[in-house]
Amino acid sequence: MMPAGVRFATPEDVPALVALAAATFPLACPPGTDPADIAEFIATNLTVDEFAAHVASPTRVVLVHETGGVLDGYVLMFGASEVRPEPSFGVTREPSAYLSKCYVLPGVLGGSVAGPLMDAAKQAAVGVLGAGSIWLNTNVANERAARFYRKHGFQRVGGKQMQVGAALMDDDVFEVLLPAG
Repeated sequence: MMPAGVRFATPEDVPALVALAAATFPLACPPGTDPADIAEFIATNLTVDEFAAHVASPTRVVLVHETGGVLDGYVLMFGASEVRPEPSFGVTREPSAYLSKCYVLPGVLGGSVAGPLMDAAKQAAVGVLGAGSIWLNTNVANERAARFYRKHGFQRVGGKQMQVGAALMDDDVFEVLLPAG
């Protein structure tokens, strides 16, 4: 059973998801990231077509949190058949789901949105994607995110780099082991 306010995204959610993604992605970028690079990433990766494909895919999970009819957070997760961690990332248990996005609106950071989304992501990783763990990457300068992930059982297992426009970002890789389904 999903936590209160969390549900699987539907095709009707796609326009709101695109707006939510555009509003929240910059929050994950370290200070000093070129706004043009952020805008390029959003325009290329956080589009209606991309989110429609995510929502329609049986090997991806898109969860949304809704408060008062407004989407205020979302999770995008890929199954192991689509995104496999490189050995250098340090992921210890496979199959592993890749948590690509876990973002909430600034007004609800630290509130009751991200925790239920993470709990639902763990459930979906096991129940929908058949994963034994979830891995993710977050910028090394994003201490708030690192604290949140540690609070939810994730441990740093390695590192990787992520391209955002012309910039190459250093990220920590975190993993949480999941109970068997």
